[in-house]
Amino acid sequence: MKSKILGFFVLFFLGFGAMSAYLYLKPQHTTYDLCGKTPQGEVCVSDFKGKNVLVYFGYTFCPDVCPITLSLISDVFTQAQEHGEIDLADFVLMFVTLDPLRDSPQDTQEYIAHFFPHSYGLWLTEDELAKLAPMYKLKYQKIALPNSAMQYSIAHTSNIAFFDSTGKFYSILENPTFESLHTILTSLSTPKTTTTLAKKALMENFLDTTILEIGDKPLFLCFGSQGCVHCQKLLESLHTHTALQELLQTKFRAHYIDIAHPHLYEFVSTSKDSVQNLPKTLKTNELMTRYNVLATPTLVIIDSHAEVLQRLIGDCDVSVLFDTLQNILAQYKGL
Repeated sequence: MKSKILGFFVLFFLGFGAMSAYLYLKPQHTTYDLCGKTPQGEVCVSDFKGKNVLVYFGYTFCPDVCPITLSLISDVFTQAQEHGEIDLADFVLMFVTLDPLRDSPQDTQEYIAHFFPHSYGLWLTEDELAKLAPMYKLKYQKIALPNSAMQYSIAHTSNIAFFDSTGKFYSILENPTFESLHTILTSLSTPKTTTTLAKKALMENFLDTTILEIGDKPLFLCFGSQGCVHCQKLLESLHTHTALQELLQTKFRAHYIDIAHPHLYEFVSTSKDSVQNLPKTLKTNELMTRYNVLATPTLVIIDSHAEVLQRLIGDCDVSVLFDTLQNILAQYKGL
């Protein structure tokens, strides 16, 4: 009898233990979503349905692993795009800092922007990072550097996590190589051969030219990227605000500048008088530097001297934008 009772309790606790293990392990295999702070507010992996998402953990002071891995990602993207194997617009890269004490959301965003245009730098607390680590097979450790101005470094793995365009977790690539990364990216990609009518409709408010003509009308520059959720929301909002559409089309010269495309923009003045410090031509990245564009979307309104009248960052309310543009027009006197 005692042996039967003992056997019952052994089976009970084994069963309870197995159930506990199931309850603990199940979120690790299904809840891969993560959210973090960016200069524009909170951004989550789940925000990017319709895009393939790469998640990489590192930090801006990283001397070797991060720049090597991120350069590898950039190289594979570039080559695959050139060969027509992928469309960059299908991908978003998220860089999660492992050093929240030294890396601000702004620092993190600026760092990752050097490697990939459709990217977001995410800032999480140390506790949040610790909870995510097992899920992403992430190992990291702070190493003290007593004789260095840096004070410490962070040893970490170079894992890359992937989510497909439906938002589902796809895989984790450990110790990535060019070949292994290329295989995953091409298997995820669904290259677009045509532009949909819906996308064309969203761009109706913008001039299809790289000539930035300044003079009697102020310039309205919208810096964005195809992998940017906030950019998409802004374009959709612009498209549904009839009065704002009319204002942009009649009172401004509006341009949408996709930061992923290395266009050469030409400034042209319609004034008979010379304009001081007017740049002749600027590449996309030079245009971003001149007008301090660090994230997308960024709206920059420019006067007849190519100087900034107003800069708006993030997914701004279109009603507020409409009022702002009306106020600018009331004060704008051209050249």
